[in-house]
Amino acid sequence: MDEAMESALRFYEENRVGSFGRHAHFHFMQAMKLGYATMAPEGSIAELPGSKTIEYSHERWRVVDTYIVTPNSPYSGGTTMLYYDPLPVFMMQYLGKYEEIAIPCLKAALKAGSSAGEFNGGRGQDLFVHEGFTYTNDAYGDFFTHSSAFEQIFDPNRQRVGWHRCQSIWMLRK
Repeated sequence: MDEAMESALRFYEENRVGSFGRHAHFHFMQAMKLGYATMAPEGSIAELPGSKTIEYSHERWRVVDTYIVTPNSPYSGGTTMLYYDPLPVFMMQYLGKYEEIAIPCLKAALKAGSSAGEFNGGRGQDLFVHEGFTYTNDAYGDFFTHSSAFEQIFDPNRQRVGWHRCQSIWMLRK
């Protein structure tokens, strides 16, 4: 184990979920507020065709949200990683399908959830309405153990126009 990893692990062991956990939650929520929902600048990973990556960093904290879309397909999937220095602290995965007409509602729901500081499976609030579209999120678990969520968007005629399954895990447990 290198020195940076040892330093990050020592900091975690000394602070446990108290201060460390509050900082981790804060930086995850900041990254979500400034990420996909707000049209943040995106990069890509050459080895992952179709990928888009949004990064957030502040001091020793870093969040990397990488998702993959295929042209002419509504399906996508991705991973959001939270690091403290080189130490992976938290991981969230999501996959599903969204029609283009659902994307404005999805972005608004994700932004509202992160702006409220609610983790809720790492996604949006339980219920959110945007321009006649309805976003629902059935989530359980918490940030510091693991969570699972199933989000959906329905158009004004109550037809489902998108969904994602999500799961996350706090990676610093024994």
